[in-house]
Amino acid sequence: LKIKTGETVALATLIAQGMLSILAAVVLFGPRNSIAIRLSDVRFTRVYSLPILRVALPVIGGKVLFSLGRVFVNAIATVYGIAALSAFSIAMKVGSAAGSLASVFEDPTTAIASQNLGAKRLKRAFQTWGVANLLAVLIGFAGMFVLVLVLEDFAPLFAGGEASIVPLVATIFRWERYSIATSATIVVVSGFFLGFKITKVTFILNLIRLFALRIPALLLFQWLGTGPVALGYAMFISNTGTALIALGMMLFFYRRVRGYGYRDMTLQDPIAA
Repeated sequence: LKIKTGETVALATLIAQGMLSILAAVVLFGPRNSIAIRLSDVRFTRVYSLPILRVALPVIGGKVLFSLGRVFVNAIATVYGIAALSAFSIAMKVGSAAGSLASVFEDPTTAIASQNLGAKRLKRAFQTWGVANLLAVLIGFAGMFVLVLVLEDFAPLFAGGEASIVPLVATIFRWERYSIATSATIVVVSGFFLGFKITKVTFILNLIRLFALRIPALLLFQWLGTGPVALGYAMFISNTGTALIALGMMLFFYRRVRGYGYRDMTLQDPIAA
């Protein structure tokens, strides 16, 4: 079996994802699972499908936009050459080592906020976001600090023997590193709104992040003649700007709920806490 070098990563990813999908199906439909799904109970009717689609489609759209935007960013970045594009990719991978830890709070925030809403504890749902965001940002900054200390030793592991691009990786990562903390805020805010079934926020934040901030910023820096460090600038501007917008959305939503309540709940209800 002859496989091109560039195809080995794709093939390994396909095999790994396929095995995980099989494992997930076994667990999901397994008789030993107390919350297993039985195919006989699945109903593809309008009553069941429409509420699911209303919640899911904005999330799916946001993820598709985010992936598509990354393709556009990489295409724009090719103007700086293969070395800069490789350094940019490595800087993002290095950042994701800590960023993935900070981002794990998204799903728990969604679940806990939703559970508290079900128990009519509106105030505790908001407190969930506060605690999760604080922990995520602290872990993000801690991870950023550690990566700054070990970058010179860590980056060559992703460089594939191309030690010459490590200084360029450090230059881009000097700005990319802040995305570890700001991206954590973005995903926690998204997770909070998902718990309230306000899934359009995820779509809007991804749209702003890439098509209103990152891509225009990168094009502007290219027009100004900025070097490969523009890739780091664009990441910093887009993630920091989106994090500030996400916090603004949280503040607006909180003030609205404090004034008008949410559904049949208010923050002043004794059970809300």
